[in-house]
Amino acid sequence: MGDLDGFSDEELISRLAWKLGFEVASADDGHASFWRQHEKLSAIVQSWRGSGPGDADEFRGQASAYFSSLEGILEDSLSFASWSLLRDHISAARPFAYDNGRDRRDGLLLLAQAYENWATKTPNETLRFTGRLTMFTLVRGFGVLASALSALIGRSTEYARPMKNYPDYATRSSLQHFPFRSVHPFLDLAEHSRIRIVDGLAAVESIMDAGTLSSVRNDYSHYRRTSPELAAMETTLEAVGRAVRLLENLGFGLNVCHLAAESSDEWGRRTVLFVGPRSLTHSFARPSSLEWVGLPSLRSPQYLVRSAPFDDGNEVLRFLRRYDSDFARMWDEYPKPRKKALPTVDGTVGVQQSGH
Repeated sequence: MGDLDGFSDEELISRLAWKLGFEVASADDGHASFWRQHEKLSAIVQSWRGSGPGDADEFRGQASAYFSSLEGILEDSLSFASWSLLRDHISAARPFAYDNGRDRRDGLLLLAQAYENWATKTPNETLRFTGRLTMFTLVRGFGVLASALSALIGRSTEYARPMKNYPDYATRSSLQHFPFRSVHPFLDLAEHSRIRIVDGLAAVESIMDAGTLSSVRNDYSHYRRTSPELAAMETTLEAVGRAVRLLENLGFGLNVCHLAAESSDEWGRRTVLFVGPRSLTHSFARPSSLEWVGLPSLRSPQYLVRSAPFDDGNEVLRFLRRYDSDFARMWDEYPKPRKKALPTVDGTVGVQQSGH
């Protein structure tokens, strides 16, 4: 492993992965393989439309790999979107950190609860977000989440965070703000953010068209490579490409962004630029009134939900990439912060009672 002094967790993981033979270069781009498959399958369809049927086995093999990869991306994005917008991150054992194992499952459970409690259901519709999800359920899930979030806005007072759970500075400092006044982070975002997210998620469902995509997904192995069939596949590929790019732009694509540049002026104001795959960029301004909230350090690679800014400048919901393991679970909820003492009648701080 060599000299490990001064290496961050991300750098240690990358070095270990490289030593074990994994491809490290694209580890931060969860969609790299999908886009390669997308380009290759699109090229095959274009070639067939221009010169007639080619190698049917190659087509079926590429289509099978492509749709399997797409299902993975949609499930990851759907669960991450649900988790990031509905999970109470302030009360979490590891605030603002996401692993694509345990947290992914939690995200789908949150989506299932949202479907039962807030989403508008179509007639005779019964969706399940546990177990293996079909292509139809995955695509429909984005519309379900959009509907549930929209309904949640009108019930925001029901999900207000109890004042006793606010940090001390929330009521004592005018320089630092505490934005998480609800147990659902979506409700704490700027109004324009909520509108963009709801519209964007609804657009993902509309663009992909669950019924058409499911039909193409199920029928590609039986294609006779006629012009109408190839045209349907071409249209589907174009729609899927637009939808996945929209998910990436919204920040639900699980693409890790890195610190790329930093500049400051003569008054000490800084601009910190983050860059992700396919030219995804976001700039943070410092100082900020949200620096005490507990969001990840700007020195760390992280997931940026670019469509989820707060009312304060360029600050957005963002999360460290976490890995689930026995070791990580062993250190859950450590260190545990001491309970703050309750104020006495005269305004001084009394002794916190302990049951031990």
